[in-house]
Amino acid sequence: MSGHAPGPWFVVERCAMPLAYSVVHQVQTKGNFLATHYICHVTEMAKHAEANARLIAAAPDLLAALERLLPGLLTEGGKLDIQDIMAADELVRKVKDT
Repeated sequence: MSGHAPGPWFVVERCAMPLAYSVVHQVQTKGNFLATHYICHVTEMAKHAEANARLIAAAPDLLAALERLLPGLLTEGGKLDIQDIMAADELVRKVKDT
């Protein structure tokens, strides 16, 4: 599997459908335009649609946080950086925020 689109990813509400959201990645083009790339659409008609979209949008940041924490968790006597722990905690809170 090749690499994913870099973060940050954003959740945008789809106006045409209630309880439907898109997860997007935006990049500045050479012509100084903002290009929007769609990662996915969450179109389930359920109360969880927005929360699911937020979780998907957080994937690049969650991966980065895990990559920072794993070395300290996998090595014997490894140490976890308090800054990385706090950043991971803040990210979880952000994803769960309603």
